[in-house]
Amino acid sequence: RHPARDRARIVVDFDIVLLAQGDKYGDEYASRMVGMLRKHLSASAPLTLFTDRERAVPSEVRQVSTVGWDADGWFGKLKLFDRNILASPFFFLDISTVVLRDLSPLVEFWKAHEECPLIAMRDWNYDCFGSMVLLVRPNEVTQGIWDAYASGKRYQPQTAIDGDQDFIDGYLREHPEFPVMYLPE
Repeated sequence: RHPARDRARIVVDFDIVLLAQGDKYGDEYASRMVGMLRKHLSASAPLTLFTDRERAVPSEVRQVSTVGWDADGWFGKLKLFDRNILASPFFFLDISTVVLRDLSPLVEFWKAHEECPLIAMRDWNYDCFGSMVLLVRPNEVTQGIWDAYASGKRYQPQTAIDGDQDFIDGYLREHPEFPVMYLPE
């Protein structure tokens, strides 16, 4: 029995977004994520995979090309903050994320904090923003993340790997007035 299937369906106002660029993670990662979401999310939401090539994924997954984006590898995630790409609220999960339990509390937390355009996890290894799970309501705050990256702005990494979450963390540290929340642990 699956807890998410046993409860009433939650009404959501977001798309679920995944990103797969390059060959580090094969097509099976997106397929596994679809299975985990079916099992652990008691809501029905459109699922979009942003990808640099056609992938063998379940037919319910809409694929959108990232070819021509000005951000490769990990930094491709920053392009998702561009309202020209995603103008509606979205729930982003890293393609390599493993979902082990019901996601309904996370969705309810997001719904209870409608004033916040960006909700994320803290990185579990470093004292910085974690970008593996993002709840985003696109606005001028979130657009600013992409605009800063696209204009060439860079930040000192807080982690051992200079990646997208270091950039987001640096941007948010530079703009402490922006409303950001972290998921409860």
